[in-house]
Amino acid sequence: LIEQIPLAINNLNTELISIYPNPVNNYIMLKGDQNIINSITDATLINRNGSYFTSTQIQSNTFFFSNQNLTPGIYILSLKTFSNIYTYKIIKS
Repeated sequence: LIEQIPLAINNLNTELISIYPNPVNNYIMLKGDQNIINSITDATLINRNGSYFTSTQIQSNTFFFSNQNLTPGIYILSLKTFSNIYTYKIIKS
């Protein structure tokens, strides 16, 4: 018996939310399905070393990471709702 383990999971719903600007500075704005955006409970950036940076402030469609001294580089943005996790590649300039 051979067990099949998926090597990757595609997030097929990423077109429901647009992230801008990208590259980012100190904030990330969201545009798209307002029901999904309103249900976001947590926004986290993860750097290539695996360190987590949680959004310090959420206002409407904007997430601020301004007090965290993020260094330039590539991050993964994780947006959690009650039913899903949406992930995006973010470049910090």
